Amino acid sequence: MKSTITSLITVAVSLSAAIGISSSAVAQEVTNLSPNTESTKVSQIFGSRESKRPGDNYVGLATVLGGDTDFADAAIISKVKVFDFDSSKSISVRPSAVFSNGDLDLRIPATVDITRINRDLGELNGRMTPYAGGGVAIDSDGDADLMLTAGMDVQLTPRITGTAAANVLFLGDTEFDATLGVGYNF
Repeated sequence: MKSTITSLITVAVSLSAAIGISSSAVAQEVTNLSPNTESTKVSQIFGSRESKRPGDNYVGLATVLGGDTDFADAAIISKVKVFDFDSSKSISVRPSAVFSNGDLDLRIPATVDITRINRDLGELNGRMTPYAGGGVAIDSDGDADLMLTAGMDVQLTPRITGTAAANVLFLGDTEFDATLGVGYNF
């Protein structure tokens, strides 16, 4: 069973990277086509390489604080932007793998990201992305249940994004934890 969960995590993280890379490649190809074709609609969905914001996609490491077993656990985190609603909102998938006492939990939430905040935040303006959403959490026994998440991504450099999230998992008992991590933007 643990090898099955490990395989699922490997596939989820690989899929996240592949979706991010392929959407950038599709957007680049689309921008090379005539603007009077259906390609304009595809370009609007995926965005162009030039307009992609750093932090739209990342993979990284985190610590998970709280929960029901340990105070601090290690995690592999990722984020892939799937599409934009408009200039201020987008949908992302944020798969992660949490390692705790030899157990492995897979978390796959989808979130609505607020990509443009209409406030004067000084230096942080345009680098902060609050998000909220829900998805599924699969524990090491293969039991799947719902989870809710809310947090904030902050672009620290053009290549590094910091992230913090509060999570509620309904795996058997209700579990609360917080995730703090950094990701490498791609």
